[in-house]
Amino acid sequence: QNNMNKVNDELVQEFKNDFKAAVAELEVKYGASINLGPVKMGSRSFRGKLTIQPPQSVFVPANASELAVGDKVNINHKKLKGVVFTITKLNKLKARMDDGIGGKDMSVAYDMIRKETWD
Repeated sequence: QNNMNKVNDELVQEFKNDFKAAVAELEVKYGASINLGPVKMGSRSFRGKLTIQPPQSVFVPANASELAVGDKVNINHKKLKGVVFTITKLNKLKARMDDGIGGKDMSVAYDMIRKETWD
């Protein structure tokens, strides 16, 4: 069992895991995502920035097998928030996509893509 006499990466990771388990009930109760965020360590202490967000702002990456050419998707990047892309080509590691207005044409790793639902 670790104690707070010496702070190290292992202790911080264990604490973050325990913290996530401890706040799981609060996440359900309040319908939010609670995250400790990046942790800064000193020799005998550590601190993090507690963030509480609505659940729809939590990014869930698309599974590569769910994607097809022509699908509408978003990219998990702060500068591309709200921009809808159309997949133009799929390969083993990345998807090629276009924003449809000629401004942005790029290759993006699958773990950065969120598939839109168009009901």
